[in-house]
Amino acid sequence: MFVAVRGGAGRGRTWLVIPHRDAERLRPSLLDLAELEDGSRELVCYEPMFIPGLLQTEEYATAGYRGGYTGASRVEQDREVEFRIRRQAVLTGENAPRLHAVIHEAALHMSFGDPEIRRGQLVRLLEAAELRTHRGSFSAFCTHCSREGEHVATGVAEVDVQ
Repeated sequence: MFVAVRGGAGRGRTWLVIPHRDAERLRPSLLDLAELEDGSRELVCYEPMFIPGLLQTEEYATAGYRGGYTGASRVEQDREVEFRIRRQAVLTGENAPRLHAVIHEAALHMSFGDPEIRRGQLVRLLEAAELRTHRGSFSAFCTHCSREGEHVATGVAEVDVQ
């Protein structure tokens, strides 16, 4: 995963109130990421294998955690999924940052959960594409190979919904 943020007004965590006991139970890196997201004007993320966390449904995120994505306990997984879903509120506020998500085709083919979970996730991506602050790009699989046999992505298809 790659996430880039561009500075903003430094709104602080106005969108998310975290009880002290919960903050102690979350990984510091999650809290740092949420704070950076909240204080940003623009977020750019690239995901080669998963739908970006800010666009995941709860069911998709849970299936990803349960599928061996992390070695955390079930309680920790549930806490992190809940936090991931709560973080998404940053995208709908009055000063929401602009989001540009580059999602590799492989992420669309991941088999987390049953077909209904995958369908729900695709519907969520379509809904997100309708928001004026979101822009999505999809990087496709390609069949071109270099002399060394590596696969090389030759382009990125963009969907701009402004």
